[in-house]
Amino acid sequence: MKRKNNNGFTLIELAIVMTIIGLASTAVIKGNDMVQTARKQAVHTEIKNIKNAYEEFKKKYKALPGDMNNAVTRLANCAGTCANGNGNSFIGTPNTPLTAAYTAAGTDMEYRYIWEHLNKMGLMETATAPTPDAGGALMLRAVNQDLCYAAGRPAKLQGVWLIWQNDPYVAANTVPIISPRDAQIIDQKYDDGKPGWGNIRAAGGANFLSDNDGCKTDPDTYVQSDNKTCYMLFKISDNPTL
Repeated sequence: MKRKNNNGFTLIELAIVMTIIGLASTAVIKGNDMVQTARKQAVHTEIKNIKNAYEEFKKKYKALPGDMNNAVTRLANCAGTCANGNGNSFIGTPNTPLTAAYTAAGTDMEYRYIWEHLNKMGLMETATAPTPDAGGALMLRAVNQDLCYAAGRPAKLQGVWLIWQNDPYVAANTVPIISPRDAQIIDQKYDDGKPGWGNIRAAGGANFLSDNDGCKTDPDTYVQSDNKTCYMLFKISDNPTL
C-alpha cells in the first residue's frame, strides 16, 4: 500500500508561524515608533544649531538676522527675496501677540528675512524656515511682553523663541504638531519637564492664557494623551532685542 503524504500544516506548526508573524509585526511597530521618537527628539538638535547661528550672526554684524537694515550691501548675494529689515533692533512687530498670524508685509517680513540673512552668511543650508525631519515647521518669534495664565501666574515669555508647529507663518496654535506625551519626553530630557516654565514650553488651544488647554492641565503638568494637541516653544535668547 502507498502511504499518502499530508503536505498541510499541523496546528502546532500554524501556531509557531502565527507567533513568528506576531513578533515580527511587533518589532516593526516598535522600530517605527523608535524612529519617530528619535526624529521628534532631533528637533532639539536643530534648535541648538539655529541658536548658534543666531548668536554668531549677532556677534559678527552687531545686528539681528531679519532686522538688519543694510543686509543687501553687507551680505553676499542678498537680493530678491533677501531684503533689508528696518534696523530697530527687534525682529518683527513689537507687542504682537504670540498667537497672531504672520502677514506677508511690513515688519512681519523680518520673520522671513531671518532665514535669508542666516543663509547668505553661510549659517543655514536653506533660505526658508526649517522643516524638521519629524514634520511641521520652525518659525522664530520675538516676544517683548509677558503673558499671564488665567490664575495670574506669569508665563514670562519675553525673549526670542522658535515655535515648532505644523504650518509656518500662521497663528501658533492653528495646527498642533505633537502629542502631550511626546512633548513631555522632549521637555524632560532637555529642560524641566514642565509645559509652562523653562526654556522649552508647550501649549495647546488656549495657548498660555489658560491652565487647561488640551496640552497641559496646569503650568506644571502635561495632559497624558497621544493625540496631537500641542505646539512647542524653544527659547534661543533671553533678550528680544539686540
